[in-house]
Amino acid sequence: MKLELQEDVFTNVLCKEIITPGIWPIDVIERLLSQQLTASFEEANSIKFLRRPKMHIFPNYNKNRWPTLPDLVQHGYKTWYSEIRFSTDHSESFEDKQIEHAGIILEEMEFGCGLKRAYQIKSKRLKKQTNHILRMNILRIDGHIFERVRTALQNTLVEQPYIANPKAWPHDYGGGGNMPIFQFVSFDHLMTGTRLFCSCARPAHKKMLARAKLGAPSFAPNSWPHKVIGLLSKAEYGEVVCHLCVSQTHGADVAAARYGDNMHEFLDAYKDQLVLGSELDERTARADVQQKLNLSRWIQEAELYRMIKQIFPNELVFREASPFWLGRQRLDVFLPQLGLALEYQGKQHFEAVEVFGGAETFKRTLERDALKERLCKENAIELVYIKFSDPLTLPSLRHRLRRFVKFLC
Repeated sequence: MKLELQEDVFTNVLCKEIITPGIWPIDVIERLLSQQLTASFEEANSIKFLRRPKMHIFPNYNKNRWPTLPDLVQHGYKTWYSEIRFSTDHSESFEDKQIEHAGIILEEMEFGCGLKRAYQIKSKRLKKQTNHILRMNILRIDGHIFERVRTALQNTLVEQPYIANPKAWPHDYGGGGNMPIFQFVSFDHLMTGTRLFCSCARPAHKKMLARAKLGAPSFAPNSWPHKVIGLLSKAEYGEVVCHLCVSQTHGADVAAARYGDNMHEFLDAYKDQLVLGSELDERTARADVQQKLNLSRWIQEAELYRMIKQIFPNELVFREASPFWLGRQRLDVFLPQLGLALEYQGKQHFEAVEVFGGAETFKRTLERDALKERLCKENAIELVYIKFSDPLTLPSLRHRLRRFVKFLC
C-alpha cells in the first residue's frame, strides 16, 4: 500500500493559493495533503473499493493554526491521528499490509511496553462490506518543501500579506489567583514572519506590559510575565490593521475578505482588549465587538462554510469569493470545481429592516441579489440560497446538495 505527496504538484498549487487574501495557509496545506494522499491511495493500490477513500485531518490536532512561511520552513507541518476511511468487500485483508510513503514522514508513536507504531489499520466487518480506517499516528511534511514555496514566492508582490492570529502566543497568559489573563491579536507577515499589532491595541498593551513588569520579579524566567515583556517591549504597530478598525473604516465585509471568515474566533480577545484599554465592562465590550464585526451574520456564514467543508472534504471551498466575472460582489461560499455557490440570506434580504438601512437599502439589496443570480447563471454556477429561517444542519444541507454529493461518490 502506498501514500504519496507529489512535491512538485503540492508546492506549485500551494504557491498560487497561499497568497490569496483571506485564505489561511494551514487550510490550503491540509486540503492539498488530503487530496493528494487520498488520490495516491486510491490509484496506486490494487484494491476494489466499495466506498472511495476519504481522508480526515482533525484541525485541533495541529498546534499552530496560523503559521507563517518562516514557521513552516523551520518546523514543517505536523498533525496527529489523521485517518483514511474506505470500504471493501470481505475478501480484502490488511492485517499484514505495509505502508510505503513518499513526500511525507510517518513517525512512530510509543504506546508503552516498547510498542511503537507509525500507523494502524482497523477493520469492521458488516453484512455487505468491511469498513477500514487507516490511522497515521504522527504525519509530518518536512520544512524543505515549504522552503521551496518561499523561494518561489520571494519576488512575488503579495496583495495582502498579513495573517490574523488570535493566538499570538501558544497559551493565554495567566498567573492564577488575582493575576490577569492576557489575550493578543497579532498580524503576522506571511513571507517574513514579522509581527504587527494594530495601534488601537496600544492602551491595552501598555497596561498589560506594566502588570507583567510588576509581576516579573516574583516569577521564574520564561514564565508568563517574561513572555509578555518579550512580546510587547519592542512591538511594532500600524494604523487601521485589526478587524475592528478595518470594519469601522471600510465595513465588516472588507475585514472578512482581508483576514478570512473566522472573525468570531477573535471576539474574546477584542473584548478583553476593550475592557482593559477603554475600561468598558465585559458585557458592553462584547456587544461593541459583535456590533462592529456584524458577528451574528458571520457566525451563521462561518457555520455554513464549516458544514460545506465537512460535506465536501476534498473539494476547493472558498469563503467570501469574488471571481472576476462577479465584479465587486462576493459569494459567501464557492466551490469552483463543482460549479456551486451558496448564499446565506438574512432577514434584510426579504424585508426592509431599519438597523440595516430601511427601505432604500432593501431596494439596493434586491437589485444586487438579482444581478448576482443572473451572473451566476450566465457563468454556469448553480446558486443555492440558505434562508435565515432554514434549518442549518448537516442532514438538511446534504439533502439540498444531494445531487453534488452523489456526483462525487
